[in-house]
Amino acid sequence: MIVRNDTQNDTVLWDDGKERLYIFEIPPENCYIPDKPCITIGFGYENARYKGEDVFFFFGEQYLELRNKIAAVSRDLNGSFRLYDMGWDTDGYIDINMTTNGKAEVTGRLGASFSPYSLQFELDVDQTVLTALLRILKI
Repeated sequence: MIVRNDTQNDTVLWDDGKERLYIFEIPPENCYIPDKPCITIGFGYENARYKGEDVFFFFGEQYLELRNKIAAVSRDLNGSFRLYDMGWDTDGYIDINMTTNGKAEVTGRLGASFSPYSLQFELDVDQTVLTALLRILKI
């Protein structure tokens, strides 16, 4: 789990005034696999009582497949995908499942299950949650 005070560089995926799902920037030099497509992204969730963050590393063919899957879900407004750390530093995840009429269910765990500190969450969002995600993942 990452502890930060800076929320200046966050990209908000969802904020309904009660719950907030966001991405925070990780310096590009943290991509440690040369000559492969890769990106390191921090994800966070907070509500009035709880806040949690985790860092996921996406790389190689799995990263390219994930980008294509997210683009297809965004285009069709149907389907689901899982964001997770492909480097396996954590077993945290975020599942996004598009249901009907552009609505989506988001569930996840930030922080490793083997750590004494992790945060499980779920929230209902709409398709706008995909816009910033697609931009950050360079699609």
